[in-house]
Amino acid sequence: MTHDLPAGVSADKPDLDVAELATRFRAFEALHDGVDICTPLSAGDLDRVAELLGVEPGHRVLDVACGHGAMLRKLAYKSEFVTGIDLSPWAARRAAEELERQGVRASVILGDAAHLAEDPIWDRVVCLGAGWIFHGFTGTCRALSRRLRPGGRLAIGDLRLRPGANAPGGRVPDAAEQRLIIESLGGRVLGDVVSGDDAWSDYGAAVLTAADHHRRRHPADAAADQRALARQWVADAERDRAWLDFAVVVAEFE
Repeated sequence: MTHDLPAGVSADKPDLDVAELATRFRAFEALHDGVDICTPLSAGDLDRVAELLGVEPGHRVLDVACGHGAMLRKLAYKSEFVTGIDLSPWAARRAAEELERQGVRASVILGDAAHLAEDPIWDRVVCLGAGWIFHGFTGTCRALSRRLRPGGRLAIGDLRLRPGANAPGGRVPDAAEQRLIIESLGGRVLGDVVSGDDAWSDYGAAVLTAADHHRRRHPADAAADQRALARQWVADAERDRAWLDFAVVVAEFE
């Protein structure tokens, strides 16, 4: 990747260090090279999330950590005012390329979503698998709900404790706790989409394939070989499936 801003992508600030970001997110890109949905969700899962969001023409929509743009494109078919933001130049470039290839109009920003103004200007906000930006589920709900217009809807995809399970080494909310967090912030849960075993298996297989593909595409670059990381990533996910789900919760905020 060059150190220039990818075509079709704008920067959230003029002095953004694209080269530093490309280096920082190289491993993530290696694990998702050619992968469209960068979370353990199926295309059908994304359809159900979109249905719960209820995006209408004219809605201002924000996709936080939009990745390669799978959800971004789906929502851009419903409204002409859709924006995706991601801190990875690799992801932002791929999202912009796919938008152009499929003839869908949306804005792609390279930048840190944590720095977005808290102005309540968005009708719908999506964040699938990037709760680390706002330090977990509670922080993500708080930060993104503040950016919603009255009656706006928020979709958050994050790890969730399975019913009756105990997560070792850390506190992960279960479905009831997620609902209480949302309600404490003035929201009302409309529904959720829980990733199935097939989606997890497909995602793991895609990560392993992507790492091998990325290594073969860059044979002279030692940093391109992230196959060991991919194997560890998949092994960790398979271990954690005993007590964790990946769920997208959609809520409306007055």
